[in-house]
Amino acid sequence: MRENEAQMNLRVPKDLRDLIREAAKRNNRTQTAEAVSRLEESFAREGIVREGAEVGPRISTDSDTRELIVAMEMLLNQVDLMRKELNGRLKGLKGGEDEQS
Repeated sequence: MRENEAQMNLRVPKDLRDLIREAAKRNNRTQTAEAVSRLEESFAREGIVREGAEVGPRISTDSDTRELIVAMEMLLNQVDLMRKELNGRLKGLKGGEDEQS
């Protein structure tokens, strides 16, 4: 335990504990880090912050950043496929106009 940390025993419903466990796995952090992050974010939303603490949600790990990059790349690929499909349809429409002229 770090010097600026304090241990706190906390009872929570099992389903909430399970949600924290699952979120911690997804975010590649400990259950403690997940719970602390979520508590900090809830206080930040209320405008209550510790001195020197960051305000608002933050990306806390490199894995979060990688996850966001992968999601953005997937979205960009989908947009590119949609653009190609629309361009193909547009060419088809223009081609139909030329035949009718």
